[in-house]
Amino acid sequence: MASILPLYYLVRRPTHILDFSLTLNFNHLILTTYYAKSFPTSIYYWVVQALGALLMIVVSEQVSLISVLGLHELIDSYA
Repeated sequence: MASILPLYYLVRRPTHILDFSLTLNFNHLILTTYYAKSFPTSIYYWVVQALGALLMIVVSEQVSLISVLGLHELIDSYA
């Protein structure tokens, strides 16, 4: 959830949300591998990453679509 609002404010285009969110998750994988000095093999890690990426993509695209359609009042009431 912490990366949804930065994605919304930085990207603001629903067509670019998927690319930016997957790039963010890939960077997380690289940094995790570097820090742990091994590739993550835990199924728990991959399930959490997949669910987090899915949540980030779906919610960020919905928020940016609301913004594109001109319903800014709805977004500002939740922020």
